[in-house]
Amino acid sequence: MLLGARMLIDVQGVNSFEVTPAAEFYAGDPATVYFQLIDQSLDRSIDGFNPPGRRYMPSPGATLNCVVQSIDDNKRVTRFATQPFANDPSMWALQFLASDLIKGTCNLYLTLTEGTVVRSGTVKCAIKIHANSGLNLAGQGYSFNDQPA
Repeated sequence: MLLGARMLIDVQGVNSFEVTPAAEFYAGDPATVYFQLIDQSLDRSIDGFNPPGRRYMPSPGATLNCVVQSIDDNKRVTRFATQPFANDPSMWALQFLASDLIKGTCNLYLTLTEGTVVRSGTVKCAIKIHANSGLNLAGQGYSFNDQPA
């Protein structure tokens, strides 16, 4: 077993999501990042699987501690992920708060605890946190169509 994860976007349910190379959001915005645990030793890309890795369903009561480490500014967020869908324990959600002081391209470090069995994994460049939430020109002399007021 080689623990890893595939990042997900547009998550509506266990059968409604898209796989993405990296989850993205803006620093200072609260965000929920979804991912699916996989066994990277199975269904490899070299064998023609796309996306590679077989979905991994941990045992009931498993916990998943996540560390999101920025390679740009050496800051980190550490917290437990939650399982948003009771009928698919392979899917997890990680909450980011507006107060989390992290940005840049981040690795996701996973520690999965299933009873006495502890597994670790890394997803490189899994999360991209942009420096700001774009231009908010309302109230600064601009209208919403980017024309001077």
